[in-house]
Amino acid sequence: LKKACADGGWKGSEAEVREIVKRGPYVLRGAVGNEGSGRVVLTTGMLSKAESVANFYFRTLLSGQMLDFDGILHAALYILKCAKFDKPLAEHLLVDEAQDLSNIEWEIVNTFPASNLFCVGDFDQKIFGFKGSSDSFLNAAKEALQKAMKTWEAHTLDENWRCGSAVCDAANRLIEHNTDRPKKQTISATGTTGQVTVRSFPNPLSEREAIAQAISELVIGGESEMDMAILCRTNNLAQTFTEKLEANGIPVAKKKRQAF
Repeated sequence: LKKACADGGWKGSEAEVREIVKRGPYVLRGAVGNEGSGRVVLTTGMLSKAESVANFYFRTLLSGQMLDFDGILHAALYILKCAKFDKPLAEHLLVDEAQDLSNIEWEIVNTFPASNLFCVGDFDQKIFGFKGSSDSFLNAAKEALQKAMKTWEAHTLDENWRCGSAVCDAANRLIEHNTDRPKKQTISATGTTGQVTVRSFPNPLSEREAIAQAISELVIGGESEMDMAILCRTNNLAQTFTEKLEANGIPVAKKKRQAF
């Protein structure tokens, strides 16, 4: 995109062009689609300067038989809209993590020809707002279900089979601070209580030392390292804990992944 802006003589903000690119090549004014062939012809007539730069960007990608990540979604939606289906492509369309679908992904779900639609999502696990996930996925899901089927049902799954009651109670109290969520509770079904301890540390090193010490004390008390886990926000952060634990003689099971 930077090259397209430079080659197109764009003097404005790259973010302005990027916003146009996010809409895909098929919504630019002057774009002419050849329905049924899966091809699109982009014209430069009636385009603003920013749209012309975006147009140049799309042409460069398509000439090299490439798509960016947003383009994959736009191309899939375009093909679905252009194609003529005599029968459903699938008996069941299953959509997991529905709370993280963006508007265009919901449009793909709405357009995909399937006999039955099944969506699973949890508003409290919505973490992909940065990529444009819908702020009202429940409404989007209902709209998709109503379009796909004459009758549909909504089921709330409130039983938690992973955590004890103390963990669920703490999670409920914390998540209630989010005001843009449906009112619901997570209820422990494990029959256990568990324990939640909140601690703060002056710096990352003291945090790692305290956790390594806590694990050592649990092992001495008869607990198995296989029953312990440390959740980290990034792989790089996980690596710092790995180094500290191994330095203290605590075995660590980890997977090699790309640094993040």
